[in-house]
Amino acid sequence: MALITTTDGKTVYTSDLSDQSTATPRSDAPNALDMDQISSMSQADFDKFLEQHGVDHIINVSAMSGGKNKNSHDLLKEIVSRRCKIQNIDGPKGCEIQRRCKILVIELQAKIRGNPMFLTMSGDKESEHANQRITVTMHSDETPEDALRRCLSQYFDLKDPAIWTNLEILSTTQHEELHETGAYHGLTSIYDMNEFLVSVHNPKAAGFAVIGLPAGKEFTTTAKDDSNKQCTWKWVDEDFFRVIKRNTTGKVTSRRRPSQTMFDIPVVNVPRQDKKQCCVIS
Repeated sequence: MALITTTDGKTVYTSDLSDQSTATPRSDAPNALDMDQISSMSQADFDKFLEQHGVDHIINVSAMSGGKNKNSHDLLKEIVSRRCKIQNIDGPKGCEIQRRCKILVIELQAKIRGNPMFLTMSGDKESEHANQRITVTMHSDETPEDALRRCLSQYFDLKDPAIWTNLEILSTTQHEELHETGAYHGLTSIYDMNEFLVSVHNPKAAGFAVIGLPAGKEFTTTAKDDSNKQCTWKWVDEDFFRVIKRNTTGKVTSRRRPSQTMFDIPVVNVPRQDKKQCCVIS
């Protein structure tokens, strides 16, 4: 992975975290399954596959269950869209597969009235997690940097290049989490967590009003998909944010470690004609 500065002064990068230990298993790994073959299955064939691997209890989950539990149709859609993979697991007879996802967590902080505050999503008081950090499920071939840009653009409409000059990545870490329960009842999930601590340099800068700055106001967004789900966002203090982080973290199954991203790599100058096709960071 390298950063490349072209002769026109723009910084471009190529990035691939697939060789990191938190990456989703390669297709030739011992516990990996052929995801291309599974993606091409019909719903009926996929349901038979789940039955053979002890996960038949999610096949007929009702869509009327309040949105808490998803079914096999949802799982196949995730696999086809490359938002998750499934892998074999060793253990007692029963469920023989496990869901695996790459997750980006954005800990977005800004100084409001002189105090560090963090942006969180506020849910229903009756929900399992009434408050959550900003998270986005990454596509299997997506880097954390690309997911960061996509999340802030799609969630909050932060698309203006000038916005990015006011954002600083303070730290990046990776670890794995095991979640015994979740959207798919009875199907355990391993989350490859990529945590980015992002700071807003100047909360008064133009464009940040859409996320409640500089006053730290509560605001609402509407999902840009078929669900049209509305989310309420609040800025909370550091102590409350730590509580939210603790309550929403699963069983950590690997040590936390700094992740090597485009922000850690020295810049290399190359002629314009040698640049690779990749993302442009303004």
